Amino acid sequence: MATPSEDVSSHPEFRKGTSVAGSLRVTFRILAVSALVLLALEFVLFLAHKRHGYFGFDGWFGSYAILGLGGCLALMLLARVIGAILVRSDEKNDPETGETWEAKDESDQAEISAQ
Repeated sequence: MATPSEDVSSHPEFRKGTSVAGSLRVTFRILAVSALVLLALEFVLFLAHKRHGYFGFDGWFGSYAILGLGGCLALMLLARVIGAILVRSDEKNDPETGETWEAKDESDQAEISAQ
């Protein structure tokens, strides 16, 4: 039976000299270039076309990007607050025995190792 490294090297899609870091670098470059191209296109369209916003801020350059960033930050803050509320402490007492969860876990470990 072949070793795992031989299985990978014999695969037809395997290319020697490629790495995960290299592919991530290429992916990042593609995303960065496409973001810059879209930003340049947005700027050209901003100069060429007069926007008529319904509110005061939506006629500004990049207003929807700023709004999206603010919404994303608000959702992350909300998730952090909800996570802090819903987290369960490991030091709560067991209602049946009155011992803490950690002590119960240690006693369970002792029983398992004694067997």
